[in-house]
Amino acid sequence: MKRTIKVLLIEDNNADADLLHELLIENKHNRFSFEVEHATRLSAGLKRIESGQFDIVLLDLSLPDSSGLETLARVHTFSPPTPVIVVSGSLDRQIAVRALSAGAKDYFVKGLIDSYLLVKAIVRQLRG
Repeated sequence: MKRTIKVLLIEDNNADADLLHELLIENKHNRFSFEVEHATRLSAGLKRIESGQFDIVLLDLSLPDSSGLETLARVHTFSPPTPVIVVSGSLDRQIAVRALSAGAKDYFVKGLIDSYLLVKAIVRQLRG
C-alpha cells in the first residue's frame, strides 16, 4: 500500500511550481505518492498550514510578500515540527548554509534538482 505524503509548496512562479509538482508525480518510488497543495504567497501558505496537516513544506525564499531567511523563520513559527525544504533560485552557498542553520532540512537550487533527489530528501525527513 502506498503512503500518501502531503506537501505544501509555497512558490510564486507557476512554471517552477509546475516543474516541482511534476518531479514529485514522476517519482519511481512505488511506496509513496504525493498530494501537493500550492500557495503563491507566504500569507496564503501560512493559512494553509493553520488549516491543514502537511508532512512537509517546499519553500521558495523569494515571494511577493516575504523574502530571504525571514520567510523560513515565519514558516517555522507557524508549524515548528513540519520539516521545510528550501527550493531556491540562488546558487549562493552562504544562503544555503544559513538556511540549513536556521532549520531548513535541505536546500535545493531550482534547475539543478531531479525527481530522485527531491523524493529522497522528502522521504529521509519523514523517516527522521
